[in-house]
Amino acid sequence: TRQNVFAELDGMIDEVRVEHGSTVKQGDVVAIQRSNQLDAEMAQLESELAKIDEQIRTVKKRRAMLQDDRSGAREVDLAEVTGELATLREELQGVQIRRKLLDEKREELKIVLPIDGRVTTWRVVERIEGRPVSRGQKLMEIADPSGRWEAEIYLPEAKMGHVNEQWQALRAEDPEAKLQLTFILATHPDSSQRLVGQVEEVHTSAEVHGEDGNTVRMRVSFDQAQLAEKLGVPNPAEELKVGADLKAKIHCGTRAIGYVWFHDLFEFVQSRILFRF
Repeated sequence: TRQNVFAELDGMIDEVRVEHGSTVKQGDVVAIQRSNQLDAEMAQLESELAKIDEQIRTVKKRRAMLQDDRSGAREVDLAEVTGELATLREELQGVQIRRKLLDEKREELKIVLPIDGRVTTWRVVERIEGRPVSRGQKLMEIADPSGRWEAEIYLPEAKMGHVNEQWQALRAEDPEAKLQLTFILATHPDSSQRLVGQVEEVHTSAEVHGEDGNTVRMRVSFDQAQLAEKLGVPNPAEELKVGADLKAKIHCGTRAIGYVWFHDLFEFVQSRILFRF
């Protein structure tokens, strides 16, 4: 289980309270943000509150004097001052409501965690502390290594034809069929430590991923018992690295050995030479 943590508002990261590998709990404040815009709005509201408070005190003094006055003009003036006081109190209430909303918005400057887990972002303090951020910008990633693990693979778009062909063939026999694959972890490269999994989800669009260019992302599940059986990792939360690299092979049926060895060359000729001709 992984969760990205995002900035809720534009502003500056004043303080980061965690570092890479920190164990954290849901609701923990991991960073404090500052917004010059909110600070300016709060200063303006405080000025308005002080001004209205002063006006209310002045009107109350006038009302007290009129209440002691026994002249004939007292009743008219007293009604006028009472109405003015009511208007000021309404203004005060409106500013207090705005201040409450602003206080709630300022609470969003506290970056709070959505899940329990561990900080997996490398050098998180150096990356964001003292730097400006925009609303929606990713600040860090949290992962819960105590739960089930899954693999995520990025398949070059050019390979999707083989995968789709096999997937359609499988679904023609069983609509619930899933693509099977084997993979090895970069930390455990021995071929005897290959894990077996199945594709649970295929992203609906391609995206650029590093040097691989356009790729299609896939989510892979596997029997967790393999971690202890084949890798000798009885406690994945302590021994496996979140985001560790892996190499995967999707099972797309059988082909002639010549095609298996040279299909990359065949496809290059088809797409780069014959197509251009």
